[in-house]
Amino acid sequence: MKKALAVCLALFLLAGCSGTGRSSSQESSASAGSQGEILSREEPREELPSMDERQQEYAEKYLSPLAYSGFFWREYTGDPAQLGKKLDEEGNVVGSDLLFMLFEDSFTQEEREELYAQYPDGIYPQEAVEEPLISHFGWTAEQIRSQLSESYDPQAGTYRYLGGRGGGPVYYVVTGSSAQGDILTLDYEVYGLGGGEDLEDYLLNIQAQLTIQVDGEDFVYQANHIQWERPDPTARDN
Repeated sequence: MKKALAVCLALFLLAGCSGTGRSSSQESSASAGSQGEILSREEPREELPSMDERQQEYAEKYLSPLAYSGFFWREYTGDPAQLGKKLDEEGNVVGSDLLFMLFEDSFTQEEREELYAQYPDGIYPQEAVEEPLISHFGWTAEQIRSQLSESYDPQAGTYRYLGGRGGGPVYYVVTGSSAQGDILTLDYEVYGLGGGEDLEDYLLNIQAQLTIQVDGEDFVYQANHIQWERPDPTARDN
């Protein structure tokens, strides 16, 4: 497989992932390739766009915890109900809610391994699940319990992992950023594999904008707005 610049390829449960990006701001209908040429959104590319040091830091800190939950594909303005549930064709819940994945992915790989070792049965105290979600999304415990109602046991005060994780690699890049007061706005792109005979080329799946409220090392995700999405993304697994 072709090498990409500063790419982290990780699987769902055991890996954290940092993004790769480019320093120029995104175009409305096309984006710049690694050699500076303008590429159509639909056109496969051999390499991911590059990214400067600050964008790498932003991708690692703010995009990495979201990459494998399916959050990138959701319009979000602060309500956890916007993130939806995993349902089958008959409308039955078939896997853990996206919020549960955001909880797990708020930890580093080492921290997740410790978490799984501490709770091998997949049953977690409510405080363990709720604290990182309250911290990074500003939700209340009541909102989390309502959204995770299939997982939550109010009598025991625990959440149970229902399964449903899986999927292939996700590649993401920060393409631009701006800060106004305590609000940081990130433009980013999400890629999957496809387009080539051996599926070694990258296809742009999403262009989006993430808004974050930052207070020192603390931060709260405020909004996610999808600006363009491939009609039939080949690398989407969430």
